[in-house]
Amino acid sequence: MDYTLNGRRLRQRPEKPQEKDKVSNPPTPKPSPVKQEPDINLDDLKSSVNIYFGAANRITAGERFAVRAKRIGPNGKIEYLIEWGGPSNGMT
Repeated sequence: MDYTLNGRRLRQRPEKPQEKDKVSNPPTPKPSPVKQEPDINLDDLKSSVNIYFGAANRITAGERFAVRAKRIGPNGKIEYLIEWGGPSNGMT
């Protein structure tokens, strides 16, 4: 059966051989890098993140802050509510 499109005659594509006729080796599965076990300890990662984003590091870096509240937590430790004002420009 022939088809036409805008007055042009179109040819049909030849049929592809069946999949079962093809002989190929299955690809060897490779582990996903996302699913692999990390090489670092999760506690070490948490500690590093807390140090990097923690208040002491931000204060040391010169970021402006204001203590807005103070409380004693359930474990008896003093906790502070800090409002961050952005990095210091060295003028104040």
